[in-house]
Amino acid sequence: MPTTSSLIKAFTDMGSSFRDELTLYSHMSISGIEWFNVRGSGRVRVVGCDSSRQYEVLRGFLVYAIQGVSVVYDSVGETLGYYSDAIASYITLGERWGVKTLKDTIISSSAKTLEARLAYNASSRVDNIEYILFDGSYPSFVEALLVSKRLYGELARSSYSLWVDRVKLVGDLIEKYKVVFISKSVSKSYLTGEDRVKALLGNKAIRVPDFIVVDKISQQDTGYIWYENPYFKLKETTIEEAGKAGAKISRYYTLTYARLHPRGRFYQVTIPGKASREEVEEIIADLTLLSSEGYPTPLTIPHHTSRITRREFKDLLSYVLAYTETGREPLEHVLTTNIIRE
Repeated sequence: MPTTSSLIKAFTDMGSSFRDELTLYSHMSISGIEWFNVRGSGRVRVVGCDSSRQYEVLRGFLVYAIQGVSVVYDSVGETLGYYSDAIASYITLGERWGVKTLKDTIISSSAKTLEARLAYNASSRVDNIEYILFDGSYPSFVEALLVSKRLYGELARSSYSLWVDRVKLVGDLIEKYKVVFISKSVSKSYLTGEDRVKALLGNKAIRVPDFIVVDKISQQDTGYIWYENPYFKLKETTIEEAGKAGAKISRYYTLTYARLHPRGRFYQVTIPGKASREEVEEIIADLTLLSSEGYPTPLTIPHHTSRITRREFKDLLSYVLAYTETGREPLEHVLTTNIIRE
């Protein structure tokens, strides 16, 4: 169907609204936050981890696959170790839970726990590791997604077991190494949401996405932000459950934003514990040594090498479907009509 003049006008009007909003931001004043330039020097050895997942509904089952990769990387550009692991399984769909619930609990938790296990194993095989890097944020990695035990008994037990394994591994890593989480998400309002940073439009305090604040005060160079109270706390339920499980995770974490390459974008960096400005500066300086393309190479490598494409997943499903073929439903029909896209 061709694009109509009405749709073109709607987008033109929206563009005008965008311009007006951006003009307002240009008049905004920011206080309580500083940008510090930083340059890396020396040499560091790190472990980086990431994973990929695919899933599909197949005749009343949710079939899923997770592939994880960890690399040991030296800031001089040398890959010292490469480790991988994978999970392939299925869950029976029931009246009490659907695909979204399973995706947000079992599949997501399995992927994160696999990454934690890979990081732990890789760090134990190579000497002189200084950092463990994960994609995402510290709270999203360790916060417990506590599903109702009354409604989801078996599902809750499985999800909880995966979470316990993960937080124990992360706790052990925090005791031995500098654990750093790097997230591409910069659109939330952590800075102005709790009055840690003041954003004023005229005399009125406003709440804006963090990237607006960071973009306004940053310089086009490698560096990071610092403000009066960069310390956040995990949810009380997470802290309580971690204590019951015997996991030694940090209840506090430090949140900053950094540019790791002069031509790169901003990333959110969360560090377990209450890190001082000097400690944050050292961490960001070391990360710049690992980020010649703007994002840490020890995370880029596992991100790409762990990726499972839809075509690859469909090919893998053929091994399962060979056992379920009835003769009445062609294999290709099953593969092309039951795909759930994220």
